[in-house]
Amino acid sequence: MLQQTHLLGDRCELILAEYLLSKNLYVFNNVLAQRSPVDLIAIHPETAEVFFFDSKADRKRTNPGRKVPARIYRKRSDFQKKIGLIMSYVNIETKSIYFTPRFPYS
Repeated sequence: MLQQTHLLGDRCELILAEYLLSKNLYVFNNVLAQRSPVDLIAIHPETAEVFFFDSKADRKRTNPGRKVPARIYRKRSDFQKKIGLIMSYVNIETKSIYFTPRFPYS
């Protein structure tokens, strides 16, 4: 039985893949590994630039002493930093995506 968090993650990946395809990039997903440091790989067809993505649901919380909710950032692993992985925070309702570090084709 699928858990709700897995379904949310799958939806985030699909929205991210759709966005990357709309930028005319080749998009590859990881279908064999349940736990992987990379969710999607995108390749620019003209420059052959390769991008690695990890998709996360865009969540916010109000920190103590603050009034405005702030994005919850996830820390990249040392390996993810080494390969230049881009964290992608996907808003399920609006389908907007926030990239960190910045994605050059956004």
